Amino acid sequence: MTEAFANLARTAAAARACGSLPVVVLPHPMEGRPREEIERIARERFEEIVAALTRGSGPGGSASP
Repeated sequence: MTEAFANLARTAAAARACGSLPVVVLPHPMEGRPREEIERIARERFEEIVAALTRGSGPGGSASP
């Protein structure tokens, strides 16, 4: 998600007992950016994105905020 929605996502996750839900916050806005810039951002954040997708989350999960 982008910076503009990060707090909303964290609040919603906490309200659903998923406060440790891993999120990756990207620059806002992403819409309208050239493809090359989006690809660069994705490459730079690749490891963080993979970690967020593969580590535990939610009740009993092992993700850290």
